[in-house]
Amino acid sequence: MIFQRIIGFLQKNNPLKMMGRYALPLLAQIKSLILSTLHFEVFV
Repeated sequence: MIFQRIIGFLQKNNPLKMMGRYALPLLAQIKSLILSTLHFEVFV
C-alpha cells in the first residue's frame, strides 16, 4: 500500500514527528480562536 509507505516514511523522519508534535497544539489554539471569534460574532 502507498499509505503504509507514507506512514513508514513519516515515522522514520524525526523532524516530521516534531512538526506533528507542535502542529497538534497549534491546531487546538487555532480551533479555540475560531470558536471564540464565532462566539463573539454571535453575541455582537
